[in-house]
Amino acid sequence: MRGAPDRPFRPVPTGAVYGTIIVMAVVASVSEDAAADPFEMLGAVVLSAFAFWLAHVYADVLSRRLSSPSGAFGEQLGASLRDAWPLLQTAGAPALALLLAGFGGLSRSAGVALALGLGLVQLFAWGTALARRHGRSGLRALASGLVNLGIGLLVVLLKALVH
Repeated sequence: MRGAPDRPFRPVPTGAVYGTIIVMAVVASVSEDAAADPFEMLGAVVLSAFAFWLAHVYADVLSRRLSSPSGAFGEQLGASLRDAWPLLQTAGAPALALLLAGFGGLSRSAGVALALGLGLVQLFAWGTALARRHGRSGLRALASGLVNLGIGLLVVLLKALVH
């Protein structure tokens, strides 16, 4: 799927990668507060993902309006909402891990570990999928996935250093 002719093509996984990193950073940060229960962490994840999604949509609509002021606002808004949707979707799996911990299916620390682990899996998968989408060989796609995984591990490492 290509963007409008007056805009550069931005692959959908870009928002997913960005959203995953945001969610992982929020989980890592909020989990440092020993008093924060899984539901509070879940709230922080959902609100942060929503705030970044809304900010991204707002900035994208402004960009579209500046580059094509005569374009239909509704179409531009709809395209921005669709393009940014993966940023919100990526919060789903980590949010489920925190929800499970909140209802007692996992301990708090296991919920945090699972949320971060799912984020790492998502980053690896998106990096690999994006490379494959651009025609990279299996080995190069694996390398791309590992680079994305490395970025996620950096977030986890920073959490460990702060803790």
